[in-house]
Amino acid sequence: MNGKAQYRLTHWGKKGPRPFRSLACPDPRKGGLVELGELVSVVYLTEKGGDGGPTEYEHKFSRGARPVLAFSKAGLFICGGRYRVGVRGIHG
Repeated sequence: MNGKAQYRLTHWGKKGPRPFRSLACPDPRKGGLVELGELVSVVYLTEKGGDGGPTEYEHKFSRGARPVLAFSKAGLFICGGRYRVGVRGIHG
């Protein structure tokens, strides 16, 4: 499934706030990762939910499902954890 179709699936069939575009992403093969610690929660802005504007969402990871935040020269990475991203948001 391409990125555009995946976005629509996880955002109730809505188009994104901007035209779809490909973005650069850090590549962990370009250097070792340094663990910064458990990722307890993540806050993000999205226009899902139908209120007409961006909404701030915070997802608190369950204690047994927490991923680890790591860093390399290429950038930040979210590694591991037992969670999934579904139609209604992050689960786990």
